[in-house]
Amino acid sequence: MNRTILILSPHFPPSNAPDMQRVRLLLPYLREQGWEAEVLAVEPGQVAAPVDSWLTDGLPPDVPVHRVAALGLGWGRIPGLGMLIFRALGALRRTGDALVKSGRFNLVYFSTTQFGVHTLGPRWQRRFGVPFVMDYQDPWVNDYYRQHTAAVPPGGRIKYAVADRLNRWAEPRVLRHCAGITSVSADYPRQLRRRYPFLPADWPVEVLPFPGDDRDLRR
Repeated sequence: MNRTILILSPHFPPSNAPDMQRVRLLLPYLREQGWEAEVLAVEPGQVAAPVDSWLTDGLPPDVPVHRVAALGLGWGRIPGLGMLIFRALGALRRTGDALVKSGRFNLVYFSTTQFGVHTLGPRWQRRFGVPFVMDYQDPWVNDYYRQHTAAVPPGGRIKYAVADRLNRWAEPRVLRHCAGITSVSADYPRQLRRRYPFLPADWPVEVLPFPGDDRDLRR
């Protein structure tokens, strides 16, 4: 009997944002590994990324995709609401609560660089007993601008400092409850172990570099 996984991918196709590629390439093969999948995503018209309909070619047509309505792109003019996470977290939480509460999921998989979404993992584990796994496509906490103080971070130093403080507060609180991670780089889990000694030695880590798909070249 197949198990069922809920995948959080706010930028899911047809939104053409880089962090949706993991899920797009993974979905066609999950059933072969004994998993049925459902996806929780944001309506593409509310994502600040181009819409490319060809990205949905090759996706399994029978995989349910649950789309939520975030605050519109116009809210991005208000300081602090430009990032999708701030416009969509409430809607993802409400819909995710209902989905996970249904009892049909064995695992939740977060595959997005909108890292604030990952804070929903401990919530659902605590409330509904469903474990979660995180996909590190980029580091959540980044030491680059602390080590290179002459470099000006994107958005400026003040905005970066606020975001960095929030990230450093949230990441360990999520990782304490995380069942394991996938990572595009072997260096990311090494960084996490140095930063958080509480991670157990047998904590599951799978390094999965981004593959290519020759079907993309035949379109």
